[in-house]
Amino acid sequence: MGCDIHLFAEAKSNQSFLEKVIFWEKPKWQSIEKWEIDPDYDEFRMTIPYKKEFYNGGRNYNLFCALCGVRSYQFNGNPAFITLPRGIPDDSCQEIKDYVASWGSDGHSHNYNTLKELKEFNWSDYGDTVKYFLDEVIPKMEKVSVCDEEVRIVYFFDN
Repeated sequence: MGCDIHLFAEAKSNQSFLEKVIFWEKPKWQSIEKWEIDPDYDEFRMTIPYKKEFYNGGRNYNLFCALCGVRSYQFNGNPAFITLPRGIPDDSCQEIKDYVASWGSDGHSHNYNTLKELKEFNWSDYGDTVKYFLDEVIPKMEKVSVCDEEVRIVYFFDN
């Protein structure tokens, strides 16, 4: 059985100066993707069509290892990875929280990374195996926000 990634992108909402001052609210994380009702699911569940997913590079165990050490046994030695799984952020958008909850215990190694973390990581150990991610996902993230700490990917895995 293989391991798949469920990866989503979020960015902090743009608030006007007045919203920040008058309402004393912090910017909220919002999903970048367009969610739709999943026609293949018996209950009400939102999903993102495959062709519209932020990342649809498939099963890439080298990428999974680089992000948070998942499937690191594919390597000899101890490969570097960005961070151990930290869970889904409490301030994540509701669509992502609901999607994660729908997987229950079948989901594992929940994590997130900001664009800043992704850019600061030394990807050289992984060579061309993560090229799609670096060439497609990171540029998409850069287009969303001018601040690398205000855009992130949120993800988990299933077996």
